[in-house]
Amino acid sequence: MRLIGTLSPISSAVLAICLLQGCASYQAKPLAPSESAAAISARSLDVAGLRDFIARHPPERKARSGGWGLGELTLAALYFHPDLATARAESKLALAGEKEAGELPNPVANLGLGYNATSMGISPWILTTALDIPVELAGKRSLRRKEAGHRSEASRWRLAATGWAARSRVRESMLSLYSAQRTKAVLEQQEKLNAEVASLVEEKRKAGEASAFEASQARLGLSQTRLALHQAERLAEVARVQLAAAVGISAAAMESIPLDFAAFQKQGTGLSQGESRRWAVTNRADILAALEDYDAAQSALHLEIANQYPDLNLGPGYELDQTDNKWNIGVSMELPVMNQHQGKIAKANAERELAAAKFLQVQAAALAEIDKAEIDLKGARETAKAASGILDEVMKAEATTRKMKDAGAIEKHELLQRKLEVSSSELALIDAETSQQQAVGVLEDALQLPSTLKTEIIFQPAHQP
Repeated sequence: MRLIGTLSPISSAVLAICLLQGCASYQAKPLAPSESAAAISARSLDVAGLRDFIARHPPERKARSGGWGLGELTLAALYFHPDLATARAESKLALAGEKEAGELPNPVANLGLGYNATSMGISPWILTTALDIPVELAGKRSLRRKEAGHRSEASRWRLAATGWAARSRVRESMLSLYSAQRTKAVLEQQEKLNAEVASLVEEKRKAGEASAFEASQARLGLSQTRLALHQAERLAEVARVQLAAAVGISAAAMESIPLDFAAFQKQGTGLSQGESRRWAVTNRADILAALEDYDAAQSALHLEIANQYPDLNLGPGYELDQTDNKWNIGVSMELPVMNQHQGKIAKANAERELAAAKFLQVQAAALAEIDKAEIDLKGARETAKAASGILDEVMKAEATTRKMKDAGAIEKHELLQRKLEVSSSELALIDAETSQQQAVGVLEDALQLPSTLKTEIIFQPAHQP
């Protein structure tokens, strides 16, 4: 509806100038691709800003002897990674929406000038001024603010989910590097053993105690070990590059960083299955974001129902009609005769139902993800336990063989074969333990644990490229 205020032309102009003085001014911020690329390449884990950020939010498990553990690298990813900068900008945009929703509508100043061509003896000019001031009813402004508040909160929880995704990438790439380095160390020892076996068999072949086929098989075993070693070296290099990308720095900046892999000694989350499900439904960022989306849709429906009640435009006005001063006041409102906003209400109601369905979808998917992750972790633990048992048995057999060799009962070749069996069992255990740690990571992602990665840390703006 509409309200018209009484102002002279000069007063209206003065008021307009005063209001315009509080307006924001535009400032250009052009992007320079070459400069931003150079800034990304120059990033380092030694910058003071990152050190301060980590000092304010120390990880639960601190790295040993100046190294960088999973906790420190996760904080570095929150500080550097562009996904977090984008998510923070989106959250800031939603927060600006709250401010916009709370603003009162501005009045509109009207100035009119008329001329009476048939005027005789008096001034022919007719001057009118008026103000149109909208007056909202039915609490519409409060409902808009409520809807915007829920959407802003949903964006904050999506920012938190982005932070958890960053941690997941750091953990996954760090585990890949750890596994590749362990595999490489075992294969290096295995290469030496195979080289020694190949040399012994070749000597036997020359002495007529071994066939050419046996010598060829020994050389083939050495070649296969060297091939596996090259593959492990390549995987380690790739994993280090992926870790740098997960953190948000260049691969060159990651090359000389000492790493601490103590986080991969953890065997689980410490929660039972029932506790895990209760934790997830009350703490997972995507579930909380979907719940805020539903509340926003509910507020939007409430707003559309309130929009059935028309607003008012009230307006006193002043008119200078050929030296006559005339005052008037008017009231206007929308007449809901062609429609009563039923279409918008129906749409808002459908959007609320959609939001409810999406919430249930996210919640059900989260619970299924937790169940699967717990089953996978249980199976991975059993596999790792079996692999550890096999390694123990093979190591006992190798110790017995060594004693027999020292006693002169067997040849060195048989001892080398036992050592190769130990090496192969160690590789199998590394694979099993890596699978177990992968399962732990999946369960942590499903639960969004450990809880020490608080959403407040993710929400804080850290680094501006």
